Amino acid sequence: MTAWLDGAKSECNSGTDTLRQTYKVVGAIDPNDMQVSPVGFDKAGYIHRSQQLTYTVRFQNVGNHPAADVVIVDSLPAGLDMSTFKVVQSSHKMTGLVVNGHRVEFRFENIFLPDSVSNNEGSIGHIMFSLMPNTNIAAGTALKNKAAIYFDHYEPIITNEVLNTIQSARQEQSLIEVRTWPNPAMDVVYISLQHKRGKFTRKNIRQVDFVDMNGKIVLTRLFAPTDEQRINLPQTMNGFYLLRITDSDGGMYTHKIFIRKTM
Repeated sequence: MTAWLDGAKSECNSGTDTLRQTYKVVGAIDPNDMQVSPVGFDKAGYIHRSQQLTYTVRFQNVGNHPAADVVIVDSLPAGLDMSTFKVVQSSHKMTGLVVNGHRVEFRFENIFLPDSVSNNEGSIGHIMFSLMPNTNIAAGTALKNKAAIYFDHYEPIITNEVLNTIQSARQEQSLIEVRTWPNPAMDVVYISLQHKRGKFTRKNIRQVDFVDMNGKIVLTRLFAPTDEQRINLPQTMNGFYLLRITDSDGGMYTHKIFIRKTM
């Protein structure tokens, strides 16, 4: 869902007056499940290699008697860096956490989790944890994850499987687009590089060249990673220009802009 503010006044800034939100459509489902954030884009759940993954395992006792113990076992994908593993949040106090290689066991002993019939709200719990992909993870690596939930001595309940895939540099480059505002510009222009599918890039602008219709570079601006990507336009600039943009990885982009000076 996208909403924006539009108007004829020059101070209307499309860079700050546009809001895009993504909502998950929910319904009645098996209460014992796994979720991952970010979910990534496309069916493969593509993410950037430097993005942290946060997993949430939800459990609910839908039986007819309290569960004395709940144990969650997760054999995490080999492409994740276990040295970055950390528990983010837990609905109940854990009595044990065992990490053996990529196998993690969360123990809730003497939890006496009520059943959903006698206490629906009290029958629900969750564990949330996060970690990073390996720094040298290869593009195209699929990170599949699911967990087993044990209530007392019963057979485990296996959650759904979530999937993330590391996007390639070529794939990332093809989905980067240049945005400028306002356009037409007058005295100042803001420039940004954005991934078309969300926050799946760490690229930033290193250099911007303004090229006139004769192919001559009339203005060049260099940027540090922390700089505001804003350019003050000289009074002598007027008309159409081609922006030639270089990103922090050496990628090149072009973008047209019209500069209109008031009389």
